[in-house]
Amino acid sequence: MYDDPEIDWTRVKPYNRASRCLRRENPGDPWVSNRAVGKTLRDADLTDVAAHLADTRPDPTLRRATGKHGGLRVDQIHTTPALAPAIVDYRTVEHDHSDHLGVVAVFDLALVDDSLLDDFT
Repeated sequence: MYDDPEIDWTRVKPYNRASRCLRRENPGDPWVSNRAVGKTLRDADLTDVAAHLADTRPDPTLRRATGKHGGLRVDQIHTTPALAPAIVDYRTVEHDHSDHLGVVAVFDLALVDDSLLDDFT
């Protein structure tokens, strides 16, 4: 997400680089992640479940790639401020049905911060 380590973009197929990186001025310039979406979600006070647990445990393996090719963590789960305290666990799931891993988040709903619930009307 917005604060994940930069990956080796030379291992990523051109169509994925073009859609996930900032535009380059020259063909020889390095590829750099476009983190605008991650920053937008952060600025909306949403919490990236995997990154949150990776930082609080600490366990950097929780930031592992979810795309099966190229090392990209392209799948995330984000929570509202009220749900963030209820994050208990996160894991990826290996399967043969997609070119992405599954992602699972576990929440203890007794830990939801009711004072942060908001009416989105």
